[in-house]
Amino acid sequence: MKIIVILIIIKLAFAGTQLPSFYHTTDEIEFEVKNILKNCQMKATQKKYGIINSITLKPKLDYENKNKAFIIFGEHARELISVETGLHFLKQICHNPLNFKLKIIINMNPTSRRYVERGHYCLRENLNGVDLNRNYGFQWKFRENHFVQDSSGPEPFSEIETQTVRDILSSFKPRTFITVHSGTLAILHPWAFKKEDVVFSHNNLRGAKNECLDCLIGGAATQIGYTASGNSMDYAYGMAKVKRSYTLEIFEFEKQNQRKEPESNFAEFLQHKEKTEISNKELFCFDYFNPRNEDQYNELVDKWSNIIVQLIQ
Repeated sequence: MKIIVILIIIKLAFAGTQLPSFYHTTDEIEFEVKNILKNCQMKATQKKYGIINSITLKPKLDYENKNKAFIIFGEHARELISVETGLHFLKQICHNPLNFKLKIIINMNPTSRRYVERGHYCLRENLNGVDLNRNYGFQWKFRENHFVQDSSGPEPFSEIETQTVRDILSSFKPRTFITVHSGTLAILHPWAFKKEDVVFSHNNLRGAKNECLDCLIGGAATQIGYTASGNSMDYAYGMAKVKRSYTLEIFEFEKQNQRKEPESNFAEFLQHKEKTEISNKELFCFDYFNPRNEDQYNELVDKWSNIIVQLIQ
């Protein structure tokens, strides 16, 4: 594992492009969160689990609503817009409080995100070379493909980040779990580890569908076309027994920009990075997973914050 870390750091040393000004660095996110929580209309506390900050929000007034939700943002570091949406979502619910408890992790992969913020826009894994969304202990399978950054880690829950999610799910026992990603447009539910859809009723899903008419809707593997073992959504539903579990994919490059990526297969593009200048590759990775236009950015974080509110009701 140490060799993997060294290789990743060496690879990262060659990249470097500037983060658009309206995106936040990790330090800015932490500062913003503190300010938001100071004036939040819900009771707010933060707890640090190793490198991860978890936020707990409760209604200020007495309540009987037993609904609870747990939302995580930024499992994959290069998906910067996920964390930006988490920050916007926190502002929204602190201004328009909900009547039930929530737990939120706004920045799930902070050590790698710091590298991404410096221009290393293709970095997906954490700095141990582990894809956090393949490291959970449900239907886990060993994978090690660092060319496309799809590596499970040596064993389930080998990483502090996934241990944190596991422990919060176990103690908090939410009714709804959501993990937020980018790369396509989709509202997905189990299963991701196999091409078989779980059927569960959720009236608010219809409203969420209406907010994203271009979205794929349904079981993750059947909609996306490939299986993903050891992911957080399946773990929450299959092992932690969360009633409703979703993966949101909130930005798709081609639909926003009507352009094709420089390789016909994106995974192959990342693998054969010698085919293009590194700076061009990094810039493409940013555009593939994140809106570069500020108006698109503002529209997106607002839209998906509203969808999340609908799904956790």
